[in-house]
Formats: sequence, structure tokens, C-alpha cells
Amino acid sequence: MEKNLYIDASHPNETRVVLKSNGNIEDYEYEGIKNALIKNNIYLGKVSRVEPSLQAAFVDFGRERHGFLSFNDIQSDYYQLPQSDLDKIKQEEEKAREELQKESEEKEEKNIEEGNLEIDDPVDKKNDQTVTEEVKKPEKIYHKKRYKIQEVIKPNQVILVQVLKDERGLKGAALSTFISIAGKYIVLMPNTP
Repeated sequence: MEKNLYIDASHPNETRVVLKSNGNIEDYEYEGIKNALIKNNIYLGKVSRVEPSLQAAFVDFGRERHGFLSFNDIQSDYYQLPQSDLDKIKQEEEKAREELQKESEEKEEKNIEEGNLEIDDPVDKKNDQTVTEEVKKPEKIYHKKRYKIQEVIKPNQVILVQVLKDERGLKGAALSTFISIAGKYIVLMPNTP
């Protein structure tokens, strides 16, 4: 299956991107000067204020409005806690990662043993109407001690954030410190002699 990515930046006010697969347009996106979207962009920001009543922080990341960072979207790497507490949190997170990895490997081995060589992609399952099985959501891990945002994040703290939702109306963008870079548009250049 041949896929091609075309980028047209010949117009000064607009950039267009087309992803073609076997001669068919699979995806089309454009960005103009007036509607420059920032969703999925990654910024280095600074916490401008912490709002305990919302359990959120507002982050200055270089835009006109400050972004909204919910406590649930803050990675434990940014927690400013005593080292012993951080170590416990890291151990719990590592244990959860190992369990998910083990579960994934067991499922993959089972599929290989059964001769099922198809990729078990949750996105494909969701789009496939013949599958009635629900996609499992990861269980939340609750730490023994529950922290509040004002205990773990401080004003003027520098953090790396990714935009989850663009600015809308008078609201600033929704942010997260869980950075994810999609491999959908990664371009591999062939080795040149």
C-alpha cells in the first residue's frame, strides 16, 4: 500500500496537507493565517497561578490567553514533593507500566499461537462495527495519599505542555504535561549515498 504526503505552502496565507493512499485522499488538512490551530503543539510554559478551587493551574505558554492545566493532566515528574513520596509514586507508576506491558505481551503471544496475525488495534476495533467487545479502559491507580494541586505545583514553575483543545470563545487552551507525538505523519527519508 503506497502512501504519499503532499504539502502545498505556495500560497502565502494558507498551507495545505494531503495524505494519499493508493491514489485516494485519506486525509486533508489546511491551516490559514486567520485560523492557525495550535492543538497538539508542544510549548515550554510557566505556571502563572494555581487555582485550588478548580484543582487546576493556568499556564503562560506564549499565547494571548493562558492555558488551563487540570490536576489530572499533570505528570508526576513535575510534582514538587518530598523525595520519599516521589519515589513511592514512581514505583507505583512503574509497576502499572510493567503490568500493562506484560498483559500486552501475553495477548500478543496468544494471538500468535492461535494463528491470528492481525494487529490488535483499539482504534480499528472501535471503527469496526462487527466487533461487539468493548475496549477496556485502564484502571485508575489511586495513591495512598491524595495530593492537592497547590501541594505539587507552584507558581513560576517551568513545565513542558501539549495543547489538548484549542482556545474557544473566551476560554484558553486545555493543556497536558503528558506529551504524545503521533507517528501518523512521520516522514522517513531514504538513505542517500
